[in-house]
Amino acid sequence: GRRQSLSLGVAQTFGAHVRINLGGQASALNFKDRETDWTAALNSSLGLAWNTHLFLDTVIQANTIEETGRILSRLRWRYRPGSDLFIVYRQEFDAQEKLRTTTQQLNLKLTFWYDSAI
Repeated sequence: GRRQSLSLGVAQTFGAHVRINLGGQASALNFKDRETDWTAALNSSLGLAWNTHLFLDTVIQANTIEETGRILSRLRWRYRPGSDLFIVYRQEFDAQEKLRTTTQQLNLKLTFWYDSAI
């Protein structure tokens, strides 16, 4: 088979605290003895930095082949150098069933830097 794709994206940063990305890809999939299949994927993200210790990143995705959507958000707090607290939220949707939520997760991760002098 053969695949032809077109990708577009745009990104904008507003100072040191806000970053926005928007993008998408459309593809035509050609196989012998079959009609051409068309697919599209949309991606966008938002990054916020309140200061050098607190950050939020959110990604929104949609896919026409799987007919699904996804939201991923990560809050990161650097409470001391080399030590972080992450709170990650994930939600997936089924577009065939009026955006019914199929997965919802909330994860917590704590890392710390332990410096021992020998």
